[in-house]
Amino acid sequence: MVLHFILFNVESYPFFVETEQIVSIMLKNYLLTALRTFRKERFYMIINVGGLMLSFFSCLVLCLYIRDEFSYDDFHEHKDHIYRIFEENSGRQFAVTPYPWAESLVEEFSEIEDIARVLPISAIFQVDDQLFSEPRGIVADTSFFNVFSFPLVSGDAATALTSPNTVLITPALAEKYFGTIEVLDQMIEINLFGDAESFAVAGVIEPPAQSQLQFDFVLPYERVIANNPNPHAFENWSVHFLYSYVLANQPLDPADMKVRLKEFLDRHHGDWLSAKYNPQVEPLSSIYLHSNKEFELPVRGSFTDLLILAAVALSILVIGLINYINLTTARAFSRLRGASVRRVYGATKWHITQQHLVESSLLVGLSMLLAALSVQVLHQPLSEISGKDFS
Repeated sequence: MVLHFILFNVESYPFFVETEQIVSIMLKNYLLTALRTFRKERFYMIINVGGLMLSFFSCLVLCLYIRDEFSYDDFHEHKDHIYRIFEENSGRQFAVTPYPWAESLVEEFSEIEDIARVLPISAIFQVDDQLFSEPRGIVADTSFFNVFSFPLVSGDAATALTSPNTVLITPALAEKYFGTIEVLDQMIEINLFGDAESFAVAGVIEPPAQSQLQFDFVLPYERVIANNPNPHAFENWSVHFLYSYVLANQPLDPADMKVRLKEFLDRHHGDWLSAKYNPQVEPLSSIYLHSNKEFELPVRGSFTDLLILAAVALSILVIGLINYINLTTARAFSRLRGASVRRVYGATKWHITQQHLVESSLLVGLSMLLAALSVQVLHQPLSEISGKDFS
């Protein structure tokens, strides 16, 4: 009784205890009371914490998935200045462009600093008379590392693609063929167009999971063009078969570039080509989620799907909170007796409210902690199901 008198009437006796001591004693009393209540009402606590934990867990998993989808291609150093050129023809949009545009674009557009052309390719790797099909390769310009920031485990980005008979491979491919990732200058036989050739490993490259460009090996253009059965395709301004990425030295205005690229085609191939093809640019950051053109790269997301997932996450969270409020409201009637006794000993409405706030904070905090721990414990199966790294 004396303790309650001190706690709830201390405003009248400021000389009795220091303010810090008052807060400490009150908080300790609230916590002890909350713990006693939880011990007495175990079943209620298990249901409430379990419901909230499931809501937080589901919401957290969905939010992590959404965050990962929005992080695609963020690792590139110049991500805000990288654009892809695409084509429009009779209302249809194509993600691919011709090979020979690049040099002229760099020469005639002062805002274009560099261009990297990427061509998906498959090849046959030969090791000790055994043949292995490797379908996930790309051919890239020497400017590939000027535009993009793919990390090299070993090798020099400045010289990696300058020699025609070199290849970059991923750590997985290095382990597969050599049993180690220390493979610089190792030789590997690659069959591109019917004849096997020896290529020296110039580096080990590891594309991050959050990259729209996914590949297992990278070859330079020079050897691919020389061995191609149709090398004239690389000279034709109207044959569209590869992806062109522009590194700009300033933000590009898509509307302005659309007009100027049309004039660019007029200068080089006359009205007939510019009337047929309408080149434009789009930011790298918008490709993964927003681009839905023909001949797109296979790694794609959907902004609409992410909106649906965000709505689902919010709905689950709201349902969990409504369930918590309903249970707390139903239990309020059984707490009236305790509140009445506290009022008799001098507690005000605010003191009782504080007690309920402490209990609610403990319940919600415990639920959030359990949800976060559950994601950490279950990150392996979650990663396998979603294809994301939840660790």
